Amino acid sequence: RWLRYYRERGGPPARLTVSTDASVSSPADLLGQVRACVAAGFALADVLPHVTRVTADVLKLGGKGRVAAGGDADLAVLEAGSLEVVDVIAGGRRLVRGGAVAADEPGAAARGGG
Repeated sequence: RWLRYYRERGGPPARLTVSTDASVSSPADLLGQVRACVAAGFALADVLPHVTRVTADVLKLGGKGRVAAGGDADLAVLEAGSLEVVDVIAGGRRLVRGGAVAADEPGAAARGGG
């Protein structure tokens, strides 16, 4: 509801951030918000920048928020349609594999292993 409110009132898309950086919510809450926006009719491609690129840009976290050579991106792979978590790679470690918590050794994802 807040995304719609913000957009209907002309809020600049490049300034709206949605994140867990304030330590007020968890990543699960963030994913729930993304799912709620999609369920409310927003395209996933319109929602994702607010939890990735826009947030990184506003917080001046260069190298974060986008997948690019030399970047420092954490990745979440979601199932199309349900948006269930399939895989998560963060800090060079695979944390979730096939929807289950994984226990790869440090750096395995960065090396292509795991």
